[in-house]
Parts: sequence; structure tokens; C-alpha cells
Amino acid sequence: MLSLQARILRHLSLDIPQREASEYFTDLQLVAALVCMTWPEAQHQAPLIAGSIANRYLRDLAAQPTGSHRVHTFTALPVDAIAAAALLRIAQSVLDSEDLRAHLVPLVLRDRTLNRTTTWSERFARQQDACSSRLREAVAPLTHAITGGTSTRRPPAQHAGFAPEHVPAFLPEAWADHYFQKCDGVSPRLLRRTASVRLAQMAMGGSLDQAADFLGIHIPSSATGAIRRWAHPKLDVFEFDTALHALATDLDQHVLRLPDYRHRRQALQNWHLDEQSWHELTSNVPPSSTTPARYDDLKRHIASIFIWSRITQGEHLFAPRPMEASQEFQTQKWWRSRRNTMWCLLTNPGVSPHYSALAELLTEYADQHLNCDFSR
Repeated sequence: MLSLQARILRHLSLDIPQREASEYFTDLQLVAALVCMTWPEAQHQAPLIAGSIANRYLRDLAAQPTGSHRVHTFTALPVDAIAAAALLRIAQSVLDSEDLRAHLVPLVLRDRTLNRTTTWSERFARQQDACSSRLREAVAPLTHAITGGTSTRRPPAQHAGFAPEHVPAFLPEAWADHYFQKCDGVSPRLLRRTASVRLAQMAMGGSLDQAADFLGIHIPSSATGAIRRWAHPKLDVFEFDTALHALATDLDQHVLRLPDYRHRRQALQNWHLDEQSWHELTSNVPPSSTTPARYDDLKRHIASIFIWSRITQGEHLFAPRPMEASQEFQTQKWWRSRRNTMWCLLTNPGVSPHYSALAELLTEYADQHLNCDFSR
């Protein structure tokens, strides 16, 4: 405890930069509060003498008529110097651990089971900008899974690699299969959409709403709620965020090879297949042995969305629809009623030989034009 006192005094001196000192005390207060609010969960992590003192103090406090409330809210250290030193010593022991996340997980999980109106996770969410990046990166994935909505602002992640323009608006299926293969029990579409928005948020900071706007999509608060409900009962509540950070690490390492998806979305904002290109494409589709295929404007419109999705790695539901917008109201209504059916035929190989052949040609066309300037 004398060593801890010396450490505290050093952080109050001019030897330590102000920001670093402020983060140190914020970390110490937050973890001391977590230890107190979830006691005796941290008792096995506590140094022997400090644990004994803290146990006696918190036991006596809980026995008081208003003691339970103070333990649950913990707005200040004990007036008693020895009890305060014990709690701070335990908090420092947790913070000094090599695997900080492993030591904090059982405490945060315990906090979630106490059914209080105000949890430690909510307190952390309010103060996370003032704590150290080490504590934030250890705790934030767990608290983010259960607190905050789409408008909650967060600082950019501590990395020096990919930028938000390197994030596709709809996580590629191959990435989802590789990084999120353990995340079963959640809608693949929801997972891929949420993962892309979270990646963009990691790169740019701000809220999920702002990240979704950057990607040109909409993510309702019910979507993040679904992810929270999915994560809540799992033993590994970090499952989604662990996979997300593994993907982010790999993106950082390969940033020089990442496309600028934002530029692609902007270039294709008002683009659609022109009639000549459509005719050249469809002339290579093998004729049907039964009913002759129709190549009307509706099918050209869906084909344009297919190419847009392939080039931008975006979700077809958020694709721009310049052809549809130029039609009369009744025509737009008819197109909307047929759009999903035609999309399913085009994106499910084997359902229709004609649409499968058309999809292969559209994929080849999109891959050949990845680096073209469609805005011209």
C-alpha cells in the first residue's frame, strides 16, 4: 500500500503528463467501483491483506440500513484510510494484470446479474472517453454489447490502418464465413450489416448512425438490440467483438490492397446499364429450350443493381435506383412488387438456368469494370 501511495503521488506531480495522470485516476476509480459493486467476485484476485480489509469493510457496510445502496452505487471511496487503501490496492492489482480483459470479464458479468437500475457498465459508458485506451479496449466490447444505442458516440479505435472508405457497406460473405463462423444463432444479414457499420465506426469514431450514413445504409436501433439480445446469454459475450477485432487487425495489415468502396459508391450513384451494353450482355445468354426469355427494362434495372452490389460490395436493398425513379408511379409500383422475386432468381444458382447464366455474365462484366470511372 505504501508503494501504491508513492505511485499515486507520482501521478500528482509534474513528472507525469496531465492526460496520462487523469486517465490513471479515472481507471483506478472505475475499477475500484467495479470491485466494490460486485464484491466478493474479485476477492480471489485481491492481495491477501487488502482482500481481508475490503471484505470486512464491505460486509459491515452492507449490514447498515443504507449500506446496500452505497455498495451498489459507489460514488466515493471510504472515509477510513485503511479501507480506501485496500480497495485501491485491489483495483491496482486488477489493472496491473497482464490479461486485463480476463480479470474484468467476471466482474462485469456479475454486475449484469444484479438487476440494478444503474449498472457499472452504464457508468463506464459515460466515462470511457476519460479512461486509458488499455482499459477502454478491454472493457468496451462487453459494455457496448449491452449499453448504448445507434446514436451513442464513441472515439475511433486505437489502430493505424484502414479508413472508413475501405469498409464495404455489406460485409462480404467470405469475410463473414472466415471471421464470424462461431457466431451462430444470429441472422447472417444482420451480422454482416452490423459488422460493416461497426468497422466503419471503429475507423471514424462517432455513432453507429453516423457510420451507417457514411456507408449509405440505414441500421435501426432494433438491429443493435438484436445483437445485444443474442450476445447476452452467451458464455463468450466477446464472441462478436473478438471476431470483429481480428478482422480489423487483418485489414490494418493489408490496407494498401483495400479498395476505396466509398469512391465506388459515389461513382455508381446515378449509373445503370445502358441499352447497348444490356443488349451485348444478353446476346451471350444461351436461349431457353422452352419459353423465350424477356429482356425488358425491369430486368435491366435488376441487373444494374446486381452489378452495383458486386462492385461496391453493398447490400442490394440500399442500391440506388435511377431507372426506377424515372418511371411513372404505377410502373414503379409494379417494379417494386417484382423486384425481390427477380433478385432471388438472379442470386440463387440452380433455381433457374436462365437467371444463373445471366448472373455469371453480370459477374464477369462487373469484375471487368471494377476500376472504371462510371461517373463519366
